[in-house]
Amino acid sequence: MPYLIRMEKYWRINVAVPSKWKDLVIRRVKDLGYTSVGDYVRDLVRKDLKEAGLLGGSNEQHSVQ
Repeated sequence: MPYLIRMEKYWRINVAVPSKWKDLVIRRVKDLGYTSVGDYVRDLVRKDLKEAGLLGGSNEQHSVQ
């Protein structure tokens, strides 16, 4: 039986951070159970958008998960 996968379009971004953050970010990714740095950053952005009232709730304009 074929799997049905919900495909979403993604906007790719590149982020430059100081090299000295590399080990710190990798440690956070592992400590928090993320599978990649991209997942970690995506979750940080999602949390910020939700906190700002731009994502989630009954008056959500854009749905991203």
